[in-house]
Amino acid sequence: MVLLAQVFYPCYIGGMKLYKTKLFPCAVVAVVAALVRIASYSSWLGSPFTEYHRISGLDMMTHMQFGLDFANGSTNFSLHKLLCWAMIRLTGQEYPVKALVLSQHCIAVLVPVFVVLISLRLSGRRSLAVFAGLFAALYAPLLMYESFALVESLFLVSSLVALHAVLSADRRRPFSLIICGALVLLPATVRFSGIFLSGVLSVWFLLRLMRRRESRRNIEFMRPAAIFAGGSLCTVLAVLASNYLNCGEPVFFPGRPVVSYVLEAGAQMKINPEDDLGVLTASGGGYEMERRTASYLSKLLDIIRPYEIPNNLNYYFIRNQIPAMKALVGPMFLIPLGLSGFLLALARPTRLARVSILFMYFAALSAPMVVFLPLARYRLALLPVFAYFAAFYVLSVGHWLRNSQQRPMPLLLSLLVYVVVLTWSTPSSFPLRSEDFVAIGEAMEHKGAGAAEIILAYTAGYNLAPDSQSAVAHLSNHLMNNGNFADARTLLEEYCAKFNDSKTKTMLASALLGVGEFSKAKELLLSLPEPKSGRTRANYHYQIAECHRLLGEMSEAMASFRRALDAAENEQQRDIVRKAMEKLPGE
Repeated sequence: MVLLAQVFYPCYIGGMKLYKTKLFPCAVVAVVAALVRIASYSSWLGSPFTEYHRISGLDMMTHMQFGLDFANGSTNFSLHKLLCWAMIRLTGQEYPVKALVLSQHCIAVLVPVFVVLISLRLSGRRSLAVFAGLFAALYAPLLMYESFALVESLFLVSSLVALHAVLSADRRRPFSLIICGALVLLPATVRFSGIFLSGVLSVWFLLRLMRRRESRRNIEFMRPAAIFAGGSLCTVLAVLASNYLNCGEPVFFPGRPVVSYVLEAGAQMKINPEDDLGVLTASGGGYEMERRTASYLSKLLDIIRPYEIPNNLNYYFIRNQIPAMKALVGPMFLIPLGLSGFLLALARPTRLARVSILFMYFAALSAPMVVFLPLARYRLALLPVFAYFAAFYVLSVGHWLRNSQQRPMPLLLSLLVYVVVLTWSTPSSFPLRSEDFVAIGEAMEHKGAGAAEIILAYTAGYNLAPDSQSAVAHLSNHLMNNGNFADARTLLEEYCAKFNDSKTKTMLASALLGVGEFSKAKELLLSLPEPKSGRTRANYHYQIAECHRLLGEMSEAMASFRRALDAAENEQQRDIVRKAMEKLPGE
Protein backbone atom coordinates (compact mmCIF):
# COMPACT_ATOMS: atom_id res chain seq x y z
CA MET A 1 0.00 0.00 0.00
CA VAL A 2 2.82 2.35 0.88
CA LEU A 3 4.46 1.59 -2.46
CA LEU A 4 1.21 2.23 -4.34
CA ALA A 5 0.74 5.49 -2.49
CA GLN A 6 4.27 6.57 -3.36
CA VAL A 7 3.55 5.89 -7.04
CA PHE A 8 0.02 7.26 -7.44
CA TYR A 9 0.04 10.20 -5.03
CA PRO A 10 2.55 12.22 -7.10
CA CYS A 11 0.48 11.39 -10.21
CA TYR A 12 -2.63 12.64 -8.44
CA ILE A 13 -0.91 15.85 -7.35
CA GLY A 14 0.46 16.34 -10.85
CA GLY A 15 -2.99 15.72 -12.33
CA MET A 16 -4.57 18.31 -10.04
CA LYS A 17 -1.93 20.85 -10.96
CA LEU A 18 -2.56 20.17 -14.65
CA TYR A 19 -6.32 20.51 -14.12
CA LYS A 20 -5.81 23.99 -12.70
CA THR A 21 -3.90 25.19 -15.77
CA LYS A 22 -5.22 26.34 -19.14
CA LEU A 23 -3.73 23.27 -20.76
CA PHE A 24 -6.28 20.84 -19.32
CA PRO A 25 -9.53 22.37 -20.74
CA CYS A 26 -7.78 23.10 -24.04
CA ALA A 27 -6.60 19.49 -24.30
CA VAL A 28 -10.05 18.10 -23.46
CA VAL A 29 -11.88 20.05 -26.16
CA ALA A 30 -9.08 19.51 -28.70
CA VAL A 31 -9.28 15.73 -28.23
CA VAL A 32 -13.08 15.76 -28.58
CA ALA A 33 -12.90 17.95 -31.69
CA ALA A 34 -10.22 15.74 -33.24
CA LEU A 35 -12.20 12.53 -32.65
CA VAL A 36 -15.33 14.02 -34.17
CA ARG A 37 -13.40 15.18 -37.22
CA ILE A 38 -11.75 11.82 -37.72
CA ALA A 39 -15.21 10.23 -37.85
CA SER A 40 -16.51 12.99 -40.12
CA TYR A 41 -13.60 12.79 -42.55
CA SER A 42 -13.97 9.00 -42.80
CA SER A 43 -17.67 9.39 -43.66
CA TRP A 44 -16.90 12.18 -46.12
CA LEU A 45 -14.32 10.09 -48.00
CA GLY A 46 -16.95 7.43 -48.74
CA SER A 47 -19.60 9.92 -49.83
CA PRO A 48 -20.26 11.63 -53.20
CA PHE A 49 -19.35 14.95 -51.57
CA THR A 50 -15.72 14.38 -52.55
CA GLU A 51 -16.80 15.27 -56.10
CA TYR A 52 -18.61 18.52 -55.30
CA HIS A 53 -15.69 20.55 -56.64
CA ARG A 54 -16.61 19.27 -60.12
CA ILE A 55 -20.14 20.70 -60.02
CA SER A 56 -20.61 24.08 -61.63
CA GLY A 57 -22.40 26.66 -59.49
CA LEU A 58 -21.28 25.30 -56.12
CA ASP A 59 -18.89 27.36 -54.02
CA MET A 60 -16.56 24.41 -53.54
CA MET A 61 -15.70 24.56 -57.25
CA THR A 62 -15.42 28.35 -57.14
CA HIS A 63 -13.02 28.41 -54.19
CA MET A 64 -10.88 25.68 -55.70
CA GLN A 65 -10.60 27.76 -58.86
CA PHE A 66 -9.67 30.83 -56.80
CA GLY A 67 -6.87 28.83 -55.20
CA LEU A 68 -5.65 27.67 -58.60
CA ASP A 69 -5.77 31.26 -59.91
CA PHE A 70 -3.72 32.42 -56.93
CA ALA A 71 -1.19 29.67 -57.60
CA ASN A 72 -0.97 30.90 -61.19
CA GLY A 73 -0.57 34.55 -60.13
CA SER A 74 -3.87 35.76 -61.59
CA THR A 75 -5.72 36.77 -58.42
CA ASN A 76 -4.95 38.57 -55.17
CA PHE A 77 -4.10 37.17 -51.75
CA SER A 78 -6.41 35.68 -49.12
CA LEU A 79 -5.68 33.15 -46.38
CA HIS A 80 -7.99 30.61 -47.98
CA LYS A 81 -6.34 30.97 -51.37
CA LEU A 82 -2.97 30.60 -49.67
CA LEU A 83 -4.16 27.35 -48.07
CA CYS A 84 -5.36 26.05 -51.44
CA TRP A 85 -2.01 27.01 -53.02
CA ALA A 86 -0.13 25.20 -50.24
CA MET A 87 -2.14 22.01 -50.82
CA ILE A 88 -1.56 22.25 -54.58
CA ARG A 89 2.19 22.50 -54.00
CA LEU A 90 2.27 19.72 -51.40
CA THR A 91 0.22 17.20 -53.39
CA GLY A 92 1.13 18.19 -56.96
CA GLN A 93 -2.59 17.95 -57.85
CA GLU A 94 -4.59 20.60 -59.66
CA TYR A 95 -7.58 20.13 -57.36
CA PRO A 96 -6.31 18.59 -54.07
CA VAL A 97 -9.78 18.38 -52.52
CA LYS A 98 -9.07 15.57 -50.04
CA ALA A 99 -5.91 17.21 -48.74
CA LEU A 100 -7.65 20.59 -48.47
CA VAL A 101 -10.62 19.20 -46.53
CA LEU A 102 -8.26 17.30 -44.23
CA SER A 103 -6.22 20.45 -43.59
CA GLN A 104 -9.36 22.45 -42.78
CA HIS A 105 -10.48 19.73 -40.38
CA CYS A 106 -7.11 19.99 -38.64
CA ILE A 107 -7.17 23.80 -38.54
CA ALA A 108 -10.72 23.82 -37.19
CA VAL A 109 -9.59 21.91 -34.09
CA LEU A 110 -8.25 25.34 -33.07
CA VAL A 111 -11.81 26.73 -32.91
CA PRO A 112 -12.82 25.11 -29.59
CA VAL A 113 -9.31 25.70 -28.19
CA PHE A 114 -9.57 29.44 -28.81
CA VAL A 115 -13.14 29.45 -27.49
CA VAL A 116 -11.77 27.95 -24.26
CA LEU A 117 -8.95 30.51 -24.02
CA ILE A 118 -11.32 33.42 -24.70
CA SER A 119 -13.87 32.11 -22.19
CA LEU A 120 -11.16 31.79 -19.55
CA ARG A 121 -10.09 35.37 -20.20
CA LEU A 122 -13.65 36.67 -19.91
CA SER A 123 -14.92 34.59 -17.00
CA GLY A 124 -11.97 32.93 -15.28
CA ARG A 125 -14.09 29.78 -14.88
CA ARG A 126 -12.67 26.51 -16.23
CA SER A 127 -16.07 24.80 -16.17
CA LEU A 128 -17.65 27.51 -18.31
CA ALA A 129 -14.68 27.42 -20.68
CA VAL A 130 -14.91 23.63 -21.09
CA PHE A 131 -18.66 23.75 -21.82
CA ALA A 132 -18.21 26.57 -24.33
CA GLY A 133 -15.34 24.71 -25.99
CA LEU A 134 -17.35 21.49 -26.22
CA PHE A 135 -20.29 23.32 -27.79
CA ALA A 136 -17.91 24.72 -30.42
CA ALA A 137 -16.16 21.37 -30.95
CA LEU A 138 -19.46 19.56 -31.50
CA TYR A 139 -21.23 22.18 -33.62
CA ALA A 140 -22.44 20.39 -36.75
CA PRO A 141 -22.68 23.37 -39.20
CA LEU A 142 -18.99 24.12 -38.59
CA LEU A 143 -18.18 20.53 -39.49
CA MET A 144 -20.21 20.90 -42.69
CA TYR A 145 -18.25 23.90 -43.95
CA GLU A 146 -14.96 22.21 -43.13
CA SER A 147 -16.08 19.20 -45.19
CA PHE A 148 -16.54 21.29 -48.33
CA ALA A 149 -13.26 23.24 -48.23
CA LEU A 150 -15.08 26.57 -47.94
CA VAL A 151 -13.83 29.84 -46.54
CA GLU A 152 -16.30 29.95 -43.61
CA SER A 153 -14.35 27.77 -41.17
CA LEU A 154 -11.10 29.61 -41.90
CA PHE A 155 -12.83 32.96 -41.40
CA LEU A 156 -14.05 31.76 -38.00
CA VAL A 157 -10.54 30.68 -36.98
CA SER A 158 -9.06 34.02 -38.06
CA SER A 159 -11.79 35.90 -36.15
CA LEU A 160 -11.06 33.92 -32.99
CA VAL A 161 -7.32 34.50 -33.34
CA ALA A 162 -7.93 38.25 -33.65
CA LEU A 163 -10.32 38.25 -30.68
CA HIS A 164 -7.90 36.34 -28.48
CA ALA A 165 -5.01 38.57 -29.55
CA VAL A 166 -6.66 41.77 -28.31
CA LEU A 167 -7.74 40.07 -25.09
CA SER A 168 -4.35 38.66 -24.20
CA ALA A 169 -1.96 41.36 -25.48
CA ASP A 170 0.44 42.70 -22.85
CA ARG A 171 0.71 46.48 -23.22
CA ARG A 172 4.07 46.47 -21.39
CA ARG A 173 5.73 44.27 -24.01
CA PRO A 174 6.32 45.83 -27.43
CA PHE A 175 6.59 42.43 -29.12
CA SER A 176 3.17 41.43 -27.76
CA LEU A 177 1.65 44.68 -29.06
CA ILE A 178 3.17 44.18 -32.51
CA ILE A 179 1.81 40.63 -32.73
CA CYS A 180 -1.61 41.81 -31.55
CA GLY A 181 -1.70 44.58 -34.18
CA ALA A 182 -0.68 42.14 -36.90
CA LEU A 183 -3.21 39.46 -35.92
CA VAL A 184 -6.15 41.80 -35.50
CA LEU A 185 -6.26 42.24 -39.30
CA LEU A 186 -6.41 38.50 -40.05
CA PRO A 187 -10.22 38.42 -40.62
CA ALA A 188 -9.89 41.11 -43.29
CA THR A 189 -7.43 38.90 -45.19
CA VAL A 190 -10.03 36.14 -45.45
CA ARG A 191 -13.20 38.05 -46.30
CA PHE A 192 -13.94 41.70 -47.04
CA SER A 193 -16.53 41.92 -44.23
CA GLY A 194 -13.75 41.01 -41.80
CA ILE A 195 -12.60 44.64 -41.93
CA PHE A 196 -15.58 45.55 -39.72
CA LEU A 197 -14.46 43.07 -37.08
CA SER A 198 -10.82 44.18 -37.33
CA GLY A 199 -11.88 47.80 -36.90
CA VAL A 200 -14.13 47.12 -33.92
CA LEU A 201 -11.52 44.99 -32.15
CA SER A 202 -8.89 47.68 -32.73
CA VAL A 203 -11.16 50.35 -31.25
CA TRP A 204 -11.91 48.13 -28.23
CA PHE A 205 -8.20 47.56 -27.65
CA LEU A 206 -7.37 51.27 -27.88
CA LEU A 207 -10.18 52.12 -25.47
CA ARG A 208 -8.76 49.51 -23.12
CA LEU A 209 -5.38 51.25 -23.28
CA MET A 210 -6.98 54.63 -22.52
CA ARG A 211 -8.70 53.28 -19.41
CA ARG A 212 -5.36 52.49 -17.74
CA ARG A 213 -4.67 55.00 -15.01
CA GLU A 214 -1.09 55.50 -16.05
CA SER A 215 -2.23 55.99 -19.66
CA ARG A 216 -4.00 59.23 -18.86
CA ARG A 217 -0.84 60.96 -19.85
CA ASN A 218 -0.64 61.16 -23.64
CA ILE A 219 2.81 59.64 -23.93
CA GLU A 220 1.81 56.56 -21.93
CA PHE A 221 -1.10 55.99 -24.31
CA MET A 222 0.52 56.94 -27.60
CA ARG A 223 3.52 54.65 -27.25
CA PRO A 224 1.61 51.29 -27.01
CA ALA A 225 -1.00 52.56 -29.48
CA ALA A 226 1.72 53.39 -32.02
CA ILE A 227 3.36 49.98 -31.56
CA PHE A 228 -0.04 48.30 -32.02
CA ALA A 229 -0.66 50.32 -35.19
CA GLY A 230 2.82 49.39 -36.42
CA GLY A 231 1.93 45.70 -36.13
CA SER A 232 -1.20 46.26 -38.21
CA LEU A 233 0.87 48.18 -40.75
CA CYS A 234 3.21 45.18 -41.04
CA THR A 235 0.27 42.96 -42.07
CA VAL A 236 -0.97 45.55 -44.57
CA LEU A 237 2.47 45.95 -46.15
CA ALA A 238 3.02 42.20 -46.31
CA VAL A 239 -0.28 41.64 -48.14
CA LEU A 240 0.29 44.60 -50.47
CA ALA A 241 3.76 43.31 -51.37
CA SER A 242 2.48 39.77 -51.87
CA ASN A 243 -0.26 40.94 -54.23
CA TYR A 244 2.09 43.22 -56.14
CA LEU A 245 4.67 40.47 -56.66
CA ASN A 246 2.10 37.77 -57.42
CA CYS A 247 -0.44 39.50 -59.64
CA GLY A 248 0.84 43.03 -60.14
CA GLU A 249 -1.85 44.74 -58.03
CA PRO A 250 -0.93 46.35 -54.69
CA VAL A 251 -4.33 45.77 -53.02
CA PHE A 252 -5.11 44.56 -49.50
CA PHE A 253 -8.60 43.07 -49.52
CA PRO A 254 -9.20 39.56 -50.92
CA GLY A 255 -12.18 40.84 -52.89
CA ARG A 256 -14.41 43.91 -52.97
CA PRO A 257 -18.19 43.39 -53.11
CA VAL A 258 -20.31 45.18 -55.69
CA VAL A 259 -21.95 47.76 -53.44
CA SER A 260 -24.97 48.37 -55.68
CA TYR A 261 -25.75 44.64 -55.80
CA VAL A 262 -25.25 44.18 -52.04
CA LEU A 263 -27.60 47.05 -51.19
CA GLU A 264 -30.25 46.08 -53.72
CA ALA A 265 -30.21 42.38 -52.93
CA GLY A 266 -30.16 43.06 -49.21
CA ALA A 267 -33.13 45.37 -49.48
CA GLN A 268 -35.24 43.14 -51.72
CA MET A 269 -34.59 39.50 -50.95
CA LYS A 270 -37.01 37.78 -48.62
CA ILE A 271 -35.74 34.99 -46.41
CA ASN A 272 -38.37 32.35 -45.75
CA PRO A 273 -37.19 29.06 -44.24
CA GLU A 274 -39.97 27.17 -45.99
CA ASP A 275 -39.06 28.42 -49.45
CA ASP A 276 -35.99 28.52 -51.65
CA LEU A 277 -34.13 31.80 -51.87
CA GLY A 278 -35.56 34.38 -54.23
CA VAL A 279 -34.28 34.33 -57.79
CA LEU A 280 -32.98 37.40 -59.56
CA THR A 281 -34.98 38.24 -62.67
CA ALA A 282 -34.32 41.04 -65.13
CA SER A 283 -37.08 43.64 -65.20
CA GLY A 284 -37.25 47.27 -66.20
CA GLY A 285 -33.50 47.61 -66.71
CA GLY A 286 -32.70 46.58 -63.15
CA TYR A 287 -32.94 43.63 -60.86
CA GLU A 288 -35.89 42.79 -58.70
CA MET A 289 -36.68 39.76 -56.62
CA GLU A 290 -39.60 37.41 -56.84
CA ARG A 291 -40.41 38.27 -53.24
CA ARG A 292 -40.00 41.53 -51.38
CA THR A 293 -38.01 41.37 -48.21
CA ALA A 294 -38.69 41.95 -44.63
CA SER A 295 -37.15 44.98 -42.99
CA TYR A 296 -33.64 45.17 -41.55
CA LEU A 297 -35.18 44.40 -38.17
CA SER A 298 -36.54 41.10 -39.45
CA LYS A 299 -33.08 40.22 -40.78
CA LEU A 300 -31.61 40.97 -37.40
CA LEU A 301 -34.08 38.50 -35.95
CA ASP A 302 -33.05 35.99 -38.61
CA ILE A 303 -29.54 36.10 -37.19
CA ILE A 304 -30.73 34.68 -33.85
CA ARG A 305 -33.25 32.24 -35.29
CA PRO A 306 -32.20 28.61 -34.75
CA TYR A 307 -32.62 27.83 -38.43
CA GLU A 308 -29.91 27.48 -41.05
CA ILE A 309 -30.83 29.44 -44.19
CA PRO A 310 -29.35 27.41 -47.07
CA ASN A 311 -27.12 28.86 -49.74
CA ASN A 312 -25.63 26.31 -52.16
CA LEU A 313 -25.19 23.94 -49.21
CA ASN A 314 -28.21 22.82 -47.20
CA TYR A 315 -27.34 21.77 -43.66
CA TYR A 316 -30.54 19.76 -43.28
CA PHE A 317 -29.76 17.72 -46.38
CA ILE A 318 -26.05 17.18 -45.74
CA ARG A 319 -26.37 16.12 -42.10
CA ASN A 320 -28.44 13.14 -43.27
CA GLN A 321 -25.63 12.09 -45.59
CA ILE A 322 -22.77 12.25 -43.06
CA PRO A 323 -23.59 10.02 -40.06
CA ALA A 324 -21.16 11.80 -37.74
CA MET A 325 -23.18 15.02 -38.01
CA LYS A 326 -26.51 13.58 -36.87
CA ALA A 327 -25.52 13.23 -33.21
CA LEU A 328 -23.81 16.63 -32.94
CA VAL A 329 -25.00 19.97 -31.60
CA GLY A 330 -27.10 21.93 -34.09
CA PRO A 331 -28.53 25.46 -34.25
CA MET A 332 -31.89 24.31 -32.87
CA PHE A 333 -30.14 23.57 -29.59
CA LEU A 334 -27.26 26.02 -29.35
CA ILE A 335 -28.75 29.30 -30.55
CA PRO A 336 -31.81 29.42 -28.24
CA LEU A 337 -29.60 28.23 -25.39
CA GLY A 338 -27.11 30.99 -26.12
CA LEU A 339 -29.90 33.56 -26.40
CA SER A 340 -31.27 32.48 -23.02
CA GLY A 341 -27.79 32.79 -21.51
CA PHE A 342 -27.44 36.27 -22.98
CA LEU A 343 -30.75 37.38 -21.47
CA LEU A 344 -29.73 35.85 -18.17
CA ALA A 345 -26.44 37.78 -18.30
CA LEU A 346 -28.40 41.03 -18.75
CA ALA A 347 -29.86 40.44 -15.29
CA ARG A 348 -26.33 40.85 -13.87
CA PRO A 349 -25.18 44.28 -15.10
CA THR A 350 -21.99 44.17 -13.02
CA ARG A 351 -20.67 41.33 -15.17
CA LEU A 352 -21.57 42.86 -18.53
CA ALA A 353 -18.38 44.93 -18.73
CA ARG A 354 -16.31 41.75 -18.83
CA VAL A 355 -18.10 40.44 -21.91
CA SER A 356 -18.51 43.79 -23.67
CA ILE A 357 -16.08 42.63 -26.32
CA LEU A 358 -18.47 39.79 -27.23
CA PHE A 359 -21.23 42.33 -27.83
CA MET A 360 -18.92 44.33 -30.08
CA TYR A 361 -17.81 41.15 -31.85
CA PHE A 362 -21.46 40.21 -32.45
CA ALA A 363 -22.35 43.70 -33.71
CA ALA A 364 -19.35 43.90 -36.06
CA LEU A 365 -20.22 40.61 -37.76
CA SER A 366 -24.00 41.13 -37.71
CA ALA A 367 -23.97 44.53 -39.39
CA PRO A 368 -22.91 43.23 -42.85
CA MET A 369 -25.49 40.43 -42.57
CA VAL A 370 -28.28 42.89 -41.77
CA VAL A 371 -27.29 45.03 -44.75
CA PHE A 372 -26.99 42.01 -47.04
CA LEU A 373 -28.33 38.57 -46.10
CA PRO A 374 -28.16 36.56 -42.84
CA LEU A 375 -27.33 33.28 -44.56
CA ALA A 376 -26.13 30.33 -42.50
CA ARG A 377 -22.62 30.54 -43.91
CA TYR A 378 -22.12 34.10 -42.66
CA ARG A 379 -23.68 33.42 -39.25
CA LEU A 380 -21.14 30.67 -38.53
CA ALA A 381 -18.65 33.32 -37.36
CA LEU A 382 -20.99 34.09 -34.43
CA LEU A 383 -20.40 30.62 -32.97
CA PRO A 384 -18.13 31.78 -30.08
CA VAL A 385 -20.81 34.19 -28.82
CA PHE A 386 -23.53 31.53 -28.85
CA ALA A 387 -21.19 28.94 -27.31
CA TYR A 388 -20.10 31.26 -24.47
CA PHE A 389 -23.60 32.28 -23.42
CA ALA A 390 -24.93 28.74 -23.83
CA ALA A 391 -22.25 27.55 -21.40
CA PHE A 392 -23.11 30.43 -19.06
CA TYR A 393 -26.75 29.35 -19.11
CA VAL A 394 -25.96 25.68 -18.44
CA LEU A 395 -23.79 26.56 -15.43
CA SER A 396 -26.42 28.99 -14.13
CA VAL A 397 -29.02 26.23 -14.24
CA GLY A 398 -26.68 23.94 -12.31
CA HIS A 399 -26.01 26.64 -9.74
CA TRP A 400 -29.72 27.24 -9.12
CA LEU A 401 -30.41 23.52 -8.85
CA ARG A 402 -27.75 23.20 -6.15
CA ASN A 403 -29.04 26.25 -4.30
CA SER A 404 -32.78 25.70 -4.19
CA GLN A 405 -33.23 28.39 -1.55
CA GLN A 406 -32.52 31.05 -4.17
CA ARG A 407 -35.38 32.48 -6.14
CA PRO A 408 -35.75 30.63 -9.45
CA MET A 409 -37.48 33.53 -11.22
CA PRO A 410 -34.57 34.49 -13.55
CA LEU A 411 -34.17 30.84 -14.51
CA LEU A 412 -37.89 30.41 -15.17
CA LEU A 413 -38.03 33.59 -17.24
CA SER A 414 -35.05 32.54 -19.36
CA LEU A 415 -36.59 29.10 -19.89
CA LEU A 416 -39.79 30.81 -20.99
CA VAL A 417 -37.84 32.90 -23.48
CA TYR A 418 -36.12 29.73 -24.71
CA VAL A 419 -39.47 28.02 -25.36
CA VAL A 420 -41.06 31.08 -26.96
CA VAL A 421 -38.12 31.77 -29.26
CA LEU A 422 -37.80 28.12 -30.24
CA THR A 423 -41.53 27.82 -30.97
CA TRP A 424 -41.75 31.09 -32.85
CA SER A 425 -38.74 30.56 -35.01
CA THR A 426 -39.07 26.89 -35.90
CA PRO A 427 -40.43 26.27 -39.42
CA SER A 428 -43.26 23.79 -39.84
CA SER A 429 -40.77 21.61 -41.71
CA PHE A 430 -37.15 21.64 -42.80
CA PRO A 431 -37.57 21.49 -46.55
CA LEU A 432 -35.09 19.76 -48.80
CA ARG A 433 -34.45 21.53 -52.08
CA SER A 434 -34.52 20.12 -55.56
CA GLU A 435 -30.98 21.37 -56.15
CA ASP A 436 -29.70 19.35 -53.19
CA PHE A 437 -30.64 16.09 -54.92
CA VAL A 438 -29.51 17.29 -58.34
CA ALA A 439 -26.08 18.21 -56.96
CA ILE A 440 -25.58 14.89 -55.18
CA GLY A 441 -26.80 13.01 -58.26
CA GLU A 442 -24.23 14.79 -60.39
CA ALA A 443 -21.56 14.04 -57.77
CA MET A 444 -22.57 10.37 -57.86
CA GLU A 445 -22.00 10.34 -61.61
CA HIS A 446 -18.49 11.72 -61.16
CA LYS A 447 -17.80 9.19 -58.42
CA GLY A 448 -19.00 6.28 -60.59
CA ALA A 449 -22.03 5.26 -58.51
CA GLY A 450 -24.59 2.80 -59.84
CA ALA A 451 -27.21 3.97 -62.33
CA ALA A 452 -30.10 3.05 -60.01
CA GLU A 453 -28.69 5.15 -57.17
CA ILE A 454 -28.17 8.14 -59.46
CA ILE A 455 -31.64 7.92 -60.94
CA LEU A 456 -33.16 7.92 -57.45
CA ALA A 457 -31.38 11.18 -56.62
CA TYR A 458 -32.40 12.90 -59.86
CA THR A 459 -35.97 11.62 -59.55
CA ALA A 460 -36.21 12.96 -55.99
CA GLY A 461 -35.02 16.34 -57.22
CA TYR A 462 -37.55 16.30 -60.06
CA ASN A 463 -40.43 15.29 -57.76
CA LEU A 464 -39.63 18.23 -55.45
CA ALA A 465 -39.64 20.74 -58.33
CA PRO A 466 -41.05 19.43 -61.65
CA ASP A 467 -40.64 22.90 -63.15
CA SER A 468 -36.94 23.12 -62.32
CA GLN A 469 -34.88 23.27 -65.51
CA SER A 470 -31.87 21.82 -63.71
CA ALA A 471 -33.82 18.84 -62.35
CA VAL A 472 -35.45 18.11 -65.71
CA ALA A 473 -32.20 18.48 -67.64
CA HIS A 474 -30.14 16.23 -65.35
CA LEU A 475 -32.80 13.54 -65.06
CA SER A 476 -33.52 13.39 -68.79
CA ASN A 477 -29.82 13.48 -69.67
CA HIS A 478 -29.13 10.56 -67.32
CA LEU A 479 -32.06 8.62 -68.82
CA MET A 480 -30.69 9.15 -72.33
CA ASN A 481 -27.17 8.14 -71.29
CA ASN A 482 -28.66 4.84 -70.15
CA GLY A 483 -30.66 4.33 -73.35
CA ASN A 484 -34.06 5.34 -71.96
CA PHE A 485 -34.96 7.89 -74.63
CA ALA A 486 -38.72 7.37 -74.40
CA ASP A 487 -39.02 8.47 -70.75
CA ALA A 488 -36.61 11.35 -71.36
CA ARG A 489 -38.78 12.47 -74.27
CA THR A 490 -41.89 12.50 -72.07
CA LEU A 491 -40.19 14.59 -69.39
CA LEU A 492 -38.78 17.08 -71.85
CA GLU A 493 -42.02 17.47 -73.82
CA GLU A 494 -43.92 18.22 -70.60
CA TYR A 495 -41.37 20.85 -69.64
CA CYS A 496 -41.15 22.41 -73.12
CA ALA A 497 -44.93 22.70 -73.20
CA LYS A 498 -44.70 25.05 -70.21
CA PHE A 499 -41.48 26.94 -70.93
CA ASN A 500 -39.88 28.27 -74.09
CA ASP A 501 -36.34 27.17 -73.29
CA SER A 502 -33.82 26.58 -76.05
CA LYS A 503 -31.51 24.39 -73.97
CA THR A 504 -34.28 21.99 -73.03
CA LYS A 505 -35.61 21.91 -76.60
CA THR A 506 -32.15 20.95 -77.82
CA MET A 507 -32.20 18.06 -75.35
CA LEU A 508 -35.68 17.12 -76.59
CA ALA A 509 -34.23 16.90 -80.10
CA SER A 510 -31.68 14.37 -78.77
CA ALA A 511 -34.48 12.32 -77.24
CA LEU A 512 -36.38 12.41 -80.53
CA LEU A 513 -33.30 11.16 -82.33
CA GLY A 514 -33.06 8.36 -79.80
CA VAL A 515 -36.62 7.18 -80.48
CA GLY A 516 -36.14 7.39 -84.25
CA GLU A 517 -38.13 10.55 -85.05
CA PHE A 518 -35.39 12.15 -87.13
CA SER A 519 -37.52 14.57 -89.15
CA LYS A 520 -39.26 15.90 -86.04
CA ALA A 521 -35.89 16.40 -84.32
CA LYS A 522 -34.52 18.26 -87.37
CA GLU A 523 -37.60 20.49 -87.55
CA LEU A 524 -37.35 21.33 -83.85
CA LEU A 525 -33.65 22.23 -84.05
CA LEU A 526 -34.04 24.43 -87.13
CA SER A 527 -36.82 26.35 -85.34
CA LEU A 528 -34.39 27.40 -82.61
CA PRO A 529 -32.06 30.40 -82.81
CA GLU A 530 -28.37 29.60 -83.11
CA PRO A 531 -26.76 29.65 -79.63
CA LYS A 532 -24.21 32.35 -78.90
CA SER A 533 -21.69 30.45 -76.78
CA GLY A 534 -19.18 28.34 -78.68
CA ARG A 535 -19.67 25.07 -76.82
CA THR A 536 -23.46 25.20 -77.05
CA ARG A 537 -23.31 26.30 -80.71
CA ALA A 538 -21.03 23.36 -81.54
CA ASN A 539 -23.47 20.94 -79.93
CA TYR A 540 -26.37 22.57 -81.78
CA HIS A 541 -24.77 22.12 -85.21
CA TYR A 542 -23.60 18.62 -84.30
CA GLN A 543 -27.20 17.64 -83.51
CA ILE A 544 -28.43 19.08 -86.83
CA ALA A 545 -25.68 17.17 -88.64
CA GLU A 546 -26.81 13.94 -86.98
CA CYS A 547 -30.38 14.61 -88.14
CA HIS A 548 -29.16 15.07 -91.72
CA ARG A 549 -27.02 11.94 -91.51
CA LEU A 550 -29.84 9.75 -90.21
CA LEU A 551 -32.14 11.10 -92.91
CA GLY A 552 -29.54 10.28 -95.59
CA GLU A 553 -28.73 13.93 -96.38
CA MET A 554 -24.95 13.52 -96.42
CA SER A 555 -23.88 16.82 -98.03
CA GLU A 556 -26.01 18.80 -95.53
CA ALA A 557 -24.63 16.64 -92.72
CA MET A 558 -21.04 17.44 -93.76
CA ALA A 559 -21.79 21.17 -93.86
CA SER A 560 -23.30 21.09 -90.38
CA PHE A 561 -20.38 19.04 -89.03
CA ARG A 562 -17.99 21.69 -90.39
CA ARG A 563 -19.96 24.44 -88.64
CA ALA A 564 -19.79 22.39 -85.44
CA LEU A 565 -16.01 21.99 -85.87
CA ASP A 566 -15.58 25.75 -86.32
CA ALA A 567 -17.61 26.46 -83.16
CA ALA A 568 -15.87 23.85 -80.97
CA GLU A 569 -14.00 25.39 -78.04
CA ASN A 570 -11.73 22.51 -77.05
CA GLU A 571 -9.89 19.57 -78.56
CA GLN A 572 -12.27 17.03 -77.04
CA GLN A 573 -15.21 18.52 -78.93
CA ARG A 574 -13.17 18.68 -82.13
CA ASP A 575 -12.20 14.99 -81.84
CA ILE A 576 -15.85 13.99 -81.49
CA VAL A 577 -16.83 15.99 -84.56
CA ARG A 578 -13.88 14.72 -86.65
CA LYS A 579 -14.70 11.10 -85.83
CA ALA A 580 -18.30 11.66 -86.86
CA MET A 581 -17.18 13.26 -90.14
CA GLU A 582 -14.88 10.31 -90.89
CA LYS A 583 -17.81 7.90 -90.60
CA LEU A 584 -19.84 9.66 -93.28
CA PRO A 585 -20.14 7.65 -96.50
CA GLY A 586 -17.59 8.74 -99.07
CA GLU A 587 -15.28 10.25 -96.47
